[in-house]
Amino acid sequence: MSFEDNPVIKNLRDARKFEQLLYGEKARQMWLAFDKNEKTAVRFGMFPAGPMREAEKEGFTGRELTVALMKEAENDGGMRA
Repeated sequence: MSFEDNPVIKNLRDARKFEQLLYGEKARQMWLAFDKNEKTAVRFGMFPAGPMREAEKEGFTGRELTVALMKEAENDGGMRA
């Protein structure tokens, strides 16, 4: 059995993809709720404390959520928006 065919590896990859979808959806919800100043802050790598704390209370950890928020910023024009 090759590394790629290993069921444990496949399950871990599937779980990771699912987690990324969850964090992406949460980041999208947060992004839509942010005002212009909060969006600008995220574009520069600063994350609004209030919304981040609320998300952490819901079980979304900092690193994964910040990466997902940065992807949202990138999809919304990045630094040029």
